[in-house]
Amino acid sequence: MDDDPGIRALCSAVLGAEGHEIVEAADGREGLARATSDEPDLALLDVNMPLLDGYELAAALRQGERTRHLPFVFVTGEPEPEVVAHADSVGALGFVPKPFEPSALAELVRRLLEQNDPPRPGR
Repeated sequence: MDDDPGIRALCSAVLGAEGHEIVEAADGREGLARATSDEPDLALLDVNMPLLDGYELAAALRQGERTRHLPFVFVTGEPEPEVVAHADSVGALGFVPKPFEPSALAELVRRLLEQNDPPRPGR
């Protein structure tokens, strides 16, 4: 979930090559709707997105019946300590600063998916 189409394309290419099914969203509201309807196993959230920023989206995900256990990682171009601390405080499992190495993103996602098998309604 990122408003930058280039970042979405890069993440899709990297993670798609790893065999992951990709669901994209260009803003926070679309991200919330897609997370609710598609029930992904992990979400990558940009901190600065239109309509709902990453923190607001994280809070909304935690409120949702179908999304409250969705693990997420923040991906942002603002790796300042206060941004990282805020990401931790809202339950992010990781933090990826932009620009990032594609192989590092793939490894983080692989590790998190192995560690987290969240309970999901209907699964």
